[in-house]
Amino acid sequence: KAELAAEIRRRELAERDAENYLAQVKKLQGDLSKTRQEAQGAKIQLAKIEGENLALQKQRDKAERLARIKANEDVLLTSLNRFGRAKKGENGIVLTLAESYWSGIRVSEFNQRKEPDLSSLVEVLANSTDYRVIIESHIDNKGTPEELQVLTQERAQAIADKMLAFGVDQSRVEAKGFGASLPVEPNTTNRNRAKNRRVHIILMPLLD
Repeated sequence: KAELAAEIRRRELAERDAENYLAQVKKLQGDLSKTRQEAQGAKIQLAKIEGENLALQKQRDKAERLARIKANEDVLLTSLNRFGRAKKGENGIVLTLAESYWSGIRVSEFNQRKEPDLSSLVEVLANSTDYRVIIESHIDNKGTPEELQVLTQERAQAIADKMLAFGVDQSRVEAKGFGASLPVEPNTTNRNRAKNRRVHIILMPLLD
């Protein structure tokens, strides 16, 4: 009887120890889960703070760049007016190049006598790193739409290639040919047609 009672007592103690152990394991698991949740919450909060700081920094950078662009705008306009007619437009600064930059009315080769001016212009554009440069070429309606489209695209691309050769990042340059689709005057006189033969170099501020 004594041995049986002792065995029963040992089993009771063992069961109690097992229950205590299981309770401790459950508590530890609960603590671990809570710690993981807190860590995940802290991680999310940290990511939120970092995102807010990044957004604030972008806003500051944008404001600083805009202030720099505004401060230097008049100087840039003066520099560009050496090469054509420069003015402020809705999307930035627009420089209109004269027909004399080309060796003829229906060609996309540069006039050799204007090469020094063209190189100086490209240098100004290359150094204007706060701007994206869009080159838009137009012409009068003497010719088929297909021929005029090809010619204006070749002219725009010729100027773009000149910039790229100077080391300007390709992401800053875009060349567009419009053929005769956007005349500024009716193509009824030689004078009007001359006005329609134009290249616009548009400098758009890079704010993003």
